[in-house]
Amino acid sequence: MFRYLLMTVILISLVQARENPFFSAKGTKGLPVSSNQSKDFEPLKRAAVNLPDSARVVKEVTVQYQNLDGSLATTSIALDHSVDWHLPIFISQTFSTDEKVLKKKVTTTRATYKLIADLDEALFYQAGNSMRIKTSDKLIRHFMVTRPHRVVMDFEKEANFRSRSKDVSDKPYKKIRMGNHDGYYRVVIELDGQYHYKIVTEEDAQVLTCF
Repeated sequence: MFRYLLMTVILISLVQARENPFFSAKGTKGLPVSSNQSKDFEPLKRAAVNLPDSARVVKEVTVQYQNLDGSLATTSIALDHSVDWHLPIFISQTFSTDEKVLKKKVTTTRATYKLIADLDEALFYQAGNSMRIKTSDKLIRHFMVTRPHRVVMDFEKEANFRSRSKDVSDKPYKKIRMGNHDGYYRVVIELDGQYHYKIVTEEDAQVLTCF
């Protein structure tokens, strides 16, 4: 009788036993398991970030990275530097150790105006972000129009000519248009993005600067 009882107890214990008693009876799915196996990522060479045409100052750069344990964290650097939105911002781990490159000095020269359009009533010269509109006619008003951004300038003159336009290729200017109206002619200067502008009156010209 005792032998039958002992065999019954042994059979019951074998039915309830698990292959690995250290895991939950509900299974191992979803349990965090550490591993020395690493995932292969392509080494960082160079990545580019493009800014919108309204960007003028970079205030801060934040990088999010993954730690060895898989957790995510961020680090930031404050900059407060002006930026040209036409150019991308690069993130890179490549650099030059060439002493000549490291000691290279960046020299700037004063930009000189070049003629970009001759529309009879006015000559248009450009130097960087400035446009010099040479005319003896009086500027009576100016304003900005958006979508697309363009500067409108009205000059006082009784003129009679057909509308004309000129494509220009140097940023921030794209096109110059001129049209005749009653008592004045209108100059429209189309820009390649969002800008503020100012106009300075000279003796024989108006100097438009976009920034």
